[in-house]
Amino acid sequence: MKFLKYLLLTLLGVVLLAVISGFILAELERRDLAHMSPSKQQENYLIKGAHIIPMDQDTLLADHDLRIKSGRIVEIGIDLDPKGDSVINAKGKYLLPGLMDLHVHLWDAYELGLYLSQGVTTIRNLWGQPMHLRIKEELNEGALIGPNFFTSSPKLSGPAYSTTDNKPVHNGKEAERLLKYYKEAGYDFVKTYYGISDSVFKAVLKEAIKLNLDVVCHPSAEFNYFEQFQRPVRSIEHAEDIVQVALNYQLDTLQLKALARKFGKHPHIALCPTQTVYHNIYRLIEEMDAAELEQLRAMNPMIRKLDSKAQFERWQDAKTRDPEIGAQIEKQHQFQLNAIKLIHEAGGNIVCGTDAGIGITQPAYSIHKELAFYQEAGLSNFEVLETATLNASKSHDFLKDLGSISLGKQADVLILDQNPLEDLHHLKEISGLVVKGRFIAKKQLGYMEQKALERENFLISLLRYAENLIVERY
Repeated sequence: MKFLKYLLLTLLGVVLLAVISGFILAELERRDLAHMSPSKQQENYLIKGAHIIPMDQDTLLADHDLRIKSGRIVEIGIDLDPKGDSVINAKGKYLLPGLMDLHVHLWDAYELGLYLSQGVTTIRNLWGQPMHLRIKEELNEGALIGPNFFTSSPKLSGPAYSTTDNKPVHNGKEAERLLKYYKEAGYDFVKTYYGISDSVFKAVLKEAIKLNLDVVCHPSAEFNYFEQFQRPVRSIEHAEDIVQVALNYQLDTLQLKALARKFGKHPHIALCPTQTVYHNIYRLIEEMDAAELEQLRAMNPMIRKLDSKAQFERWQDAKTRDPEIGAQIEKQHQFQLNAIKLIHEAGGNIVCGTDAGIGITQPAYSIHKELAFYQEAGLSNFEVLETATLNASKSHDFLKDLGSISLGKQADVLILDQNPLEDLHHLKEISGLVVKGRFIAKKQLGYMEQKALERENFLISLLRYAENLIVERY
């Protein structure tokens, strides 16, 4: 009995120490994130003399002014009167709707500033955890500056595919209970994951309709890929799973064309390719060495030290066992680019998503690579930009006020030095931006980027992940 009492007291002490340490580390991080807190009230702006790329039409409005009031676009015209609004001189610059990355994994608030620094004003987080609900609340209350932020539930898988990064669901009743809990907790939509069974998936769809929750699917090999084309599914993730699930690892162009037609018949269900994260497997196999992992400064330190390293070792081991695996990955990558092209040509809705935040896929920076892949697939520059703007706004009702520079829309606007329709690399040349009606100058964006690259928050990130395991996983 004395030993049991001693053990319980020891465990209690360890838990108490972890909680106290967590509070201290969280407070230190909060102070270091002071640059992400708004320093003044939202203003009304008149952006003068810019060339506007509205994206809801394939045109360019030369030498136009844009008026923003209370976070909304209220007037577009030529030589408008400031009427007391703060004037932003954008003579000769280009205005574009803020970019959206609809498949990210966010690990801390520093990354919010990093996304803004690269012109990303909306992110859809696809691995929901308790910390994301807190970040969402701070953003919605205006305590933090950052992109529009929407988060999935924890990932729902089948019990046979039970790992620490998902929530195994055993039956329909459990699915119903979980969805009600996720809705009440504040998650924006539900994510189904690899390994979920056909019966549980159907129960998820049924309950999601009752609760008015959208569903986003990471395809599962437990049922036919085509079963995902039904309400309330709003997007299907990963072009690689077209090959690995829908086509059973066969690079079959005839079957691919049939699948493309299916997407064309269901334009309300988007494909989110995440081509960057797949191609990064090739980089891990053929182009990187272990020393380069530490250069991935945009990655959260916990992910860089644990997941990035584990992925490198996994794929280097795979190369040892099969020296041709890199060539196979590249061949599938090219097939997936063709899939993007065919689905687009069939009328399917392609939306930009990178799977940033895991492996070696860096937050924010990866969007430029993702868009370049769509261009390589055969989309025009305008069509590529649509994937991260107008197309993305069609994927959920909660995104409908975004994605274009038009009257009544939320004011998320990039101010670019040069025309991205001529060269997509110009997306990196940001003079400033407006997010949720708040102007952020180039210098401040640069500081947000710098702080993210310098962060050292390994321990607090580890504690947050432990919180997720305790609260959501078990």
